[in-house]
Amino acid sequence: MAVFHENGILNAYHLEQGQLKIKSEIDDLRLNNEKLRLEITALKSDPYEIEKIAREKLNLAKPGDHVYHIVQAQKSLPLSP
Repeated sequence: MAVFHENGILNAYHLEQGQLKIKSEIDDLRLNNEKLRLEITALKSDPYEIEKIAREKLNLAKPGDHVYHIVQAQKSLPLSP
């Protein structure tokens, strides 16, 4: 009864494992939040970071910049004789 009862050791073990998993997920989310906080601060105050986002994600360029688009060539099928 001490092992298999709803208040037994086995149930307590499963609850503890679930608690450890949740704590790990919380730690991961805290790290992600801190990373996002730093990114927000950089976007609010760092003009170089703003320019980087504009260039990479919005495909913007300054006047006089040369923009190159690299297109992957398609493989051609060999012709049958």
